[in-house]
This record gives sequence, C-alpha cells and structure tokens, in this order.
Amino acid sequence: MVRDVVAASLTRHLDSALLSKAHVGRAATLVTFSARHQEVGDASVRVAPDQEASAPLAVTVSVGHVLSDYAFIDFDADRPMRERAERLGEQVASFLAELVADRILMWRSRDGVTQGWRGCADSVSREPLVMDNRVYQRYLWSGPLSVWRATDAILGRGEVLNEAECYILRNAVEPSSAPCLTDEELRRATAILGAYDRREGSVE
Repeated sequence: MVRDVVAASLTRHLDSALLSKAHVGRAATLVTFSARHQEVGDASVRVAPDQEASAPLAVTVSVGHVLSDYAFIDFDADRPMRERAERLGEQVASFLAELVADRILMWRSRDGVTQGWRGCADSVSREPLVMDNRVYQRYLWSGPLSVWRATDAILGRGEVLNEAECYILRNAVEPSSAPCLTDEELRRATAILGAYDRREGSVE
C-alpha cells in the first residue's frame, strides 16, 4: 500500500516532462530517473516492502554514488498509514523537483567518509554544511562543481560567517593540528578569527 500511495503522490506533484523520462522499478525500487550527467548518476526512489504501521515510515532517495540512501522518514505512527505515505511522497516529490532544477547541492568527501545535501539558491549556499576541513566534491544534478574545503572558502572570502566556520578555522590554526595551512594562510586565518571575535563580542 505504501508503495502505491507514494507512487501516486509523485505522479500528482512532479512535472509530467520529468515523469515521462522515469523508469518504473521492481521490488523495493519504485522509480529511477536517468542521469543528466554521467558523473552524478541516476536518481532512484526506494520504498521498503512490508513497513509496519506502528514503526517509522521511510522512503529512500539515492543519487548515483553522490548521495546514498538518504531517508525521508515519518515518525508519526498515530496517523493513518495512507496519510503518512502521502506526506512522504510530497516531500520526495519536492526534493526531486528541486534536484532537477539544480537547486539541490550535494557533496561527498574525497575520502568517502561523509556526504550530504542542502537547498541552494546562491554562491554561499553552494558550500557544504559540514563541521570538518575535509576536501569535498560538490555536485548539482547537471554535473559536478569544483572541489571545496572549508578553510579555502573562508580564507577566500576573508570572513567567518558562523560558529561552525569559526570552529573549523580554530581547529586548523591549532598547533596540534596536522599542518594544512601555509604560514601566510595561518596569518590570514588568525586575523579573520580575531575580527570574528571582535564582531561577536560587540554584539554582547
């Protein structure tokens, strides 16, 4: 039942042009959308069979090797199963519509440890939301973007935007950290952190 309800919800909420290029799957794979770019890969929607009404309900989306098994989950077991499935279908349809419009940024670390996604509308929102200084490959549905690392982005713009970036940059300048900054970058990072501390202190 969940599979059928999610499929119907996708049909209602997705553009007919996109649906015309979809391939209906078998078993757990509900539908697959062919890749626009080979390095990104196909997008697929999976619905596990025999999900219990009393348990969290999940629909999983994968995008090639970039985004693996991201689960949209409904925990509201007090609601009717059909209502929960329809709600998940709407969430997945919204994600897919944004994905194919290049308004979803996806990333995967070069070492394969972490991955994620966020909505993106401008250059700032095309930066991964991470808490480390790993090197990340970034992707839109239309293809890969340049590689990204937090310290490079912060030093490039000359400003720390939030506490997460402050945390990353402080770790990068710690003497105990593995060296990832040149002497000149270390000098600039120290100045940027000082400016951030002064700005934050003036608010208090």
